[in-house]
Amino acid sequence: MISNKRRYVYFFLIILISMILIPLLSKNRGEIVKNLNIKTDVKTFAETGLSFVFHDMETEKIIHVDIIEAVFRMLAGEMPPNFHPEALKAQSVAILTFFLTHDSSKNLINASKNWVSAVYRSDKNMKDRWGEKYNENREKLLSAVNEVKGKVLNFNGKPAKTFYYSMSPGCTHNPYGEFRVENAPYLTNVDSHWDMSLPNFMNKFEITPEQLKNVIENKFPNTKFGKNPKFWVEHVETTETELVKSIKVCGCVFTGAEFRFLFDYSKFKSPTFTIKYDEELEKFIVITKGYGHGVGMSQWGANEMAKEGYTYEKILLHYYPGVEIKNVYELSKFDEIFLKNTNLVVNS
Repeated sequence: MISNKRRYVYFFLIILISMILIPLLSKNRGEIVKNLNIKTDVKTFAETGLSFVFHDMETEKIIHVDIIEAVFRMLAGEMPPNFHPEALKAQSVAILTFFLTHDSSKNLINASKNWVSAVYRSDKNMKDRWGEKYNENREKLLSAVNEVKGKVLNFNGKPAKTFYYSMSPGCTHNPYGEFRVENAPYLTNVDSHWDMSLPNFMNKFEITPEQLKNVIENKFPNTKFGKNPKFWVEHVETTETELVKSIKVCGCVFTGAEFRFLFDYSKFKSPTFTIKYDEELEKFIVITKGYGHGVGMSQWGANEMAKEGYTYEKILLHYYPGVEIKNVYELSKFDEIFLKNTNLVVNS
């Protein structure tokens, strides 16, 4: 649930390696935690000496944000405050876990910037959106974040790659394209039938032959189009979960995700779609299921599960089967997070 207003802050990824080199020389994990002055019994993350670093574009300053506050502000951009508390907790854990997996050595900086700038909410933004309910909504979201403070999803001693999105097409997809992650069996196809009863589960819209021709020619200028648009879409291959694996249009082949982003993705809501030419209307009819990429946790599915009595733990373990829920400091490879992660700094 990402707003189009991407103007408040851009994420500035840095890590003060010099401040952690000495602790990392120790082979004993207990000494590492001790040397970093990290407490495992905390009330707020400010007490741990850890914070996230942001580049505030409004003030042009580098700011250190307490982890609780940072997760709260991103939660405000990811889920409506009227979602069930257990869904909000599940999302909070997913946000913190995902945040810890960024590795600048693998060119995730730009993706991280876009994600943070899209979902991070300033006080002004929240007040504009919530109006008189600002204090009530802030309290509800902060309560959810505080109840799961420090909780992350662990797989083999490291934070899991907790992809999430708005609404599934009835089940989650196996990883594809940019969502393929090594050693991540928890990113797999699971049932998410809860989404199917939601009002906006299916979306239908039209594409004129001229529109389709223009977007294809923009990518492949030498494409030849036949006189009858009925035959332009030559082949569509789908997975067992109905994800469009590939679509061939006048000899040009795209993945479902690539084809989706040729158009307005607020209408073309999912790479799980059908496309047919209506000869009477003389237009292509596209029907999508769900909203978003479909890998990992469905936010609306999580909310529906919570309404049925599922706890945040059960929600997370359903969408990420095989992971464990642990405190971030219990990760066996805790020190490696600081070697590869550029989101955290240790306050002096």
